[in-house]
Amino acid sequence: MTPRDFTFATDRTDDTIVVKLAGQFDMAATFTLEPELERLTRETTAGALVVAMDGVEFMDSSALGLLLATRQRLHSEDVRFTVADPSPPVRRLLELTGAADVLPIER
Repeated sequence: MTPRDFTFATDRTDDTIVVKLAGQFDMAATFTLEPELERLTRETTAGALVVAMDGVEFMDSSALGLLLATRQRLHSEDVRFTVADPSPPVRRLLELTGAADVLPIER
């Protein structure tokens, strides 16, 4: 994987969908990921969406906006949303922007 790459993989256990992100989570990645997150949670009977971010090297404001919008949408649909294992750069951005106070974060 080159530094500019962005990848994601999905897995499902019972009613929980886990989306594992890696690479550069920027505007281009957001345009790719957003419709997938909507499809995954609308076409299935998901009770929870976990976005695992330990492999994210960089995250910009558009990616942060996607996380916040997804949390809001899923909250209104009674689907739990969690950010799991944020990498140090992601955790720093979440803390600096105050998003860590809004987004449920595991570890």
